[in-house]
Amino acid sequence: MPKYLSIADQIEQQILSHTLQPGTQLPTEKELMSQFHVSRQTIRNAFSCLLKKKLIYTVKGSGTFVFKSVFPPTNSKNIAVLITDADSYIFPYKSASINGVLTKHGYISNVFVTNNRIDYEENTIREILSTNYAGAIIEITKAVIPRSSKLIAELSQKLPVILIDGYYPDFPEIPYVSLDDRKGGYKATEYLIRHGHKKIFHVGKIDDLQGVLRYQGYVGALTDHGLAFSEDHVFWVTEPLYTNVPEGLMESLCQKIQQCTAVFFYNDDIAAKVVPALLQRGVKIPDDLSVMSYDNSLLSMHPLELSCISYPLNELGRVAAEHLLRRIDDPNFDATYIFEPEIVERSSVRRIADP
Repeated sequence: MPKYLSIADQIEQQILSHTLQPGTQLPTEKELMSQFHVSRQTIRNAFSCLLKKKLIYTVKGSGTFVFKSVFPPTNSKNIAVLITDADSYIFPYKSASINGVLTKHGYISNVFVTNNRIDYEENTIREILSTNYAGAIIEITKAVIPRSSKLIAELSQKLPVILIDGYYPDFPEIPYVSLDDRKGGYKATEYLIRHGHKKIFHVGKIDDLQGVLRYQGYVGALTDHGLAFSEDHVFWVTEPLYTNVPEGLMESLCQKIQQCTAVFFYNDDIAAKVVPALLQRGVKIPDDLSVMSYDNSLLSMHPLELSCISYPLNELGRVAAEHLLRRIDDPNFDATYIFEPEIVERSSVRRIADP
């Protein structure tokens, strides 16, 4: 083996084992020449190999440094894609846009479904860790619940990872692509407030980060506009109730909503379950009740056309895939991207006069 390759291999092993920590400055060419008893050209050839592998970078006038993020080299073209629910009304959009980008660049997506369960997610991550993947796109699973393990952090050290639809508070260093859900909740609530509504009900989802952030936006808008917050005007949906709201509970929910002049739903799916129940009980929308939803999916168009916050159905998956590929090429690429929420105005919100 040529001497420069041997030197490059030794430095590479020190980097991958974290003997040389990310961001560490390497010894100078002169120091390495003395250490290995070789010429300057040999050291430069060794550096050239490490530069091509994106293990080191140079700063003119400062020196040579270990990349802040370094992943073991791989020839794999497989990308792991973890989603929470294959039956979700948003999944086809995410899947198609992710797969479209990956296929275009010669990669293959391998889809795993966690069923929104932390244990399924962790088992899947263990499988990915034991297999050769070039990167992973992970839809967060119940991110508000603390993790008992650090598997996701271990995975993010082995290969490039992009989270979608939020982040894990325990692992803020992992890049993510999402809609600004706190701002989305704020804008949805403020839109109702600007239409004269002061008693606004919120149906939220407590066991995922999106639900908590949208609720925080709801409370923030009420507070900023000097309106009182009441726990009587909030109904929390959890995973079991999300798929099937018992009739008795639905009746209670509808009665509570009718105490307000407007309601802001966590997403189109729950709105599509509750709005028909309200209509069956004789509630006229928007005459009796204004409705604001979230996502702008096809569900927001039936049985009524609902005003809502628009979710980037096609764009989010595309950006996540593109940013993952950029991070594969450049481990230090800042892959986090946050979409700005936008309001879609339809016919479900009416303006009311001050009482």
